[in-house]
Amino acid sequence: MALVCKRLSALSVSPQLLQDVAITLEVDAAGVKAQQLLPWLARHASKILALKLTAQLAAGDPIPAGQWKALTASCLTAACAAGALQSLNLCGAWDISSWAWLPLAGSKLQWLAITLPAATQPAAIDIPLGHLSALTALQLLAPQVLVAPACTLPPALRFLAILNSAQAHPVPQQVRRCFTLQLYALTICRIG
Repeated sequence: MALVCKRLSALSVSPQLLQDVAITLEVDAAGVKAQQLLPWLARHASKILALKLTAQLAAGDPIPAGQWKALTASCLTAACAAGALQSLNLCGAWDISSWAWLPLAGSKLQWLAITLPAATQPAAIDIPLGHLSALTALQLLAPQVLVAPACTLPPALRFLAILNSAQAHPVPQQVRRCFTLQLYALTICRIG
């Protein structure tokens, strides 16, 4: 039995199986599962090319906001710091009020999709994205998506989707200057 378990354990972290990873967490009040995800990401992020992280906050006692923000930033930093990610898809209740982890994604990230539920804070992009030279697709679906004037779009961006599910906002100025876009989807925004 021990030999089978060792082989199964080795197989479960083989580089071929870790290239495309999808993880769903139900986050309890203590954030235990997210805390367990952090060392796993730190160990295996260099092998992960495509990562989908889904977070669902458990009913009842929610995790304290400050703790959840720190865990989110730590997990995303661990995932991006290895520099291997080509695709990152965040779904659910992640606290992305800080984008400090994104520059760590380096020059390999090609696809970034973020889908936040209606109960979350606005997705406010307040850092330049121009250094993400390989990013060709960016999709943001949130109750409110705000693009700060300091934000620059990646030079290779071809697909951009900004989908606000709650309020109308003007088209960001950066979009008007992005000549590489081939497809641009904008929902519930006013032009002007």
